[in-house]
Amino acid sequence: MKFYLTVENKEKVRTAYYNLHVYYILDVNEVIDKYGLDMSKPSNCFFISQEIEKIIKTKHKSKSLEGIIYINPNINEKICDSLYKLLVTLPKMEGMVLLDDPIFPKLEHMYHLFEEVVFFPTVRRVKLIECKPLKVFEDSSCKDTDTIEMLKNLRISIPLDRTQVKPVLEFGGRKV
Repeated sequence: MKFYLTVENKEKVRTAYYNLHVYYILDVNEVIDKYGLDMSKPSNCFFISQEIEKIIKTKHKSKSLEGIIYINPNINEKICDSLYKLLVTLPKMEGMVLLDDPIFPKLEHMYHLFEEVVFFPTVRRVKLIECKPLKVFEDSSCKDTDTIEMLKNLRISIPLDRTQVKPVLEFGGRKV
């Protein structure tokens, strides 16, 4: 089971991927709205963080889920560190994966914290499990920014008229 983190909203996740019934989407704003607490008080922040930890611990035990998608628009290094410390204690968790936009990356400054970075698809919906992760590069000759530039150039070269796009990808023996 993998743990995916993103700052994008729930609608973008739902429109980018299908087969999300095997993933639990944990939106932090929904948890906060559920209790209606003022987050400026430290005691309320502690309560919400304990509630989120309880949800993660409960959902990671599920046999029908393949992963948890954690949506938090205010994600930072401190939050990632506390989530990592929690996930290390859970036996079924395989790792943390960052989900980001390839065209306008919002979390580029945090790529070095993760083992994998997966970009949202730009052309069509896909299964999250089919996405190829971007490994964080340690070689100085090849950087992840090169990959992002290639994706931006690809996005520009795609014609706006979808009738001109020919199916060139194959998944499971069928053309898409």
